[in-house]
Amino acid sequence: MAEIIWSKQADDDLYQIFSFYVEQSPPFAKATIDRLMKSVTRLELFPQSGRIVPEIGKKHIREILVGNYRILYSIVNETEILILTIHHSAQPLLPLR
Repeated sequence: MAEIIWSKQADDDLYQIFSFYVEQSPPFAKATIDRLMKSVTRLELFPQSGRIVPEIGKKHIREILVGNYRILYSIVNETEILILTIHHSAQPLLPLR
């Protein structure tokens, strides 16, 4: 079973998403963050279940699609999955830092 590790960028992304929605609807903001966070739990058992990111084309960089968001992650090794960023699909994907 792999451990899920959230990068600083991914943590910042969650905060930005929450901040965007919380003014309009705190329950929706919380539900959105919960859904995004819960969606990565399957990676603990099935790290290759996401698709390869088309713009990157590397086997170890994958993504999960959740609503309008793309959760990009890296399969570091058999025991570690690094969540890289959470990206709104309407925006172009910038190079990862």
